[in-house]
Amino acid sequence: MNLKELESFLQIYQQKSIVKAARELFITPQGLGKTLKKLEDELGVPLFVRTQEGLEATKFGEVFRTRAENILAQMDSATMDFELLRHMDSASVKLVLSFGMLDYYSPQMILDFQQSHKNVRLDYTEAPDDQAESMIFNHKADLGILVGDLDSEKFECIPLRFMKLYAVINPQNPLSHRKCLSFSDLRNQKMITKAKNFHIRSVIERCCKQAEFSPNIIFEISGPCMCNTLCMENKGIVILDEASLQEAYSKELCPVIITDEMARIPVNLVSAKDVKSPWAVNHLAEFITEWNQMINLNQ
Repeated sequence: MNLKELESFLQIYQQKSIVKAARELFITPQGLGKTLKKLEDELGVPLFVRTQEGLEATKFGEVFRTRAENILAQMDSATMDFELLRHMDSASVKLVLSFGMLDYYSPQMILDFQQSHKNVRLDYTEAPDDQAESMIFNHKADLGILVGDLDSEKFECIPLRFMKLYAVINPQNPLSHRKCLSFSDLRNQKMITKAKNFHIRSVIERCCKQAEFSPNIIFEISGPCMCNTLCMENKGIVILDEASLQEAYSKELCPVIITDEMARIPVNLVSAKDVKSPWAVNHLAEFITEWNQMINLNQ
């Protein structure tokens, strides 16, 4: 008795006909009839009887059907387990992070995951928000920690946190002595912001629109180093999120929190929509979620 014979029996049971079952199995009715006879001889009991409606299972056939289904289900499960074990020996995950997120969540997160999942090769990179988004959508990365609002029709998003916005101000500017600011306080100020391929830019523009003015953006930056230089020269006020502020922090400058309700930006754990994630991707997603919860508790 083998698995093909069990599958043949179940097909006859479902079709109530050797001819119809043979058609589904792409074999001849004669060959299928011989398989059924071999099974009945081996088991020593009749599995079917002929009726006007077709072949009906005997009481022995009903019992055998349950056993056959269980055996095939167990084999399917074993096959899936074997496939999982094969992949576990050579699993890999590609993670993309919006610029600043690696420092924000700490490289230790990557090191700890690699230490606890030595059978997984983790490739990671940082990119501007729009590029990181494109990598997920085009399946060039499996998972992302991305900043900003994303299209729910394209992406599966697990909310991680909201980051506050800060104005980084030269001490010579009177606003540097304030404990907090609103965007209305920035109406007549020169601003330095990240370029349009970063989602914080759209948040800044929305906040300025709500405060009923157009932002006077004199310079666009892609990283924190330039913002420090410009701010030290008192060229303007730099608007940054928490992650970028952490990366660009300088004792010689004054970060002041912006308290507008809209002055915050979401961080999400992101994957492509309607894609079945491999086990290694799921493990990384769970690890990042737990790491994020630990950060929340410590803040």
